[in-house]
This record gives sequence, C-alpha cells and structure tokens, in this order.
Amino acid sequence: MDTRYKYSRGTRVRLVDGPHRGRLATVDNCVFLQGEEDVPGYHLELAGEEWVTVRWDWVERISA
Repeated sequence: MDTRYKYSRGTRVRLVDGPHRGRLATVDNCVFLQGEEDVPGYHLELAGEEWVTVRWDWVERISA
C-alpha cells in the first residue's frame, strides 16, 4: 500500500484543502485517483450522508 495512505476506514478527519475545506468527515475507503495526475485519495462520508472523493493530502486526522 502507498505510504501516503495514513488513515483507515472509520478515521475521523478534517478537510484542509479543496472545495470542502474545514468540514469534518469519516474515511470510508482508500482509492487511487486517475486523471491528469495519478494520486492516492480517500472516499469520505461528510455529515448529512454526503459523499466525496478527495486527494490524500487534503485531509488531516482530528483529535478524539
């Protein structure tokens, strides 16, 4: 597994970049984003049952 994947399913995180910056989420799955730049990422569940897919470096773990 890519060493940039720091978090596993169920980890609570805060988005620190992108259009959802500042929102809290829960990691659902690790994914690999393919496009102009191939990078690791995460499927996240935001509050209200909204789902997003983000780059690995757009999230940070929140304190429990």
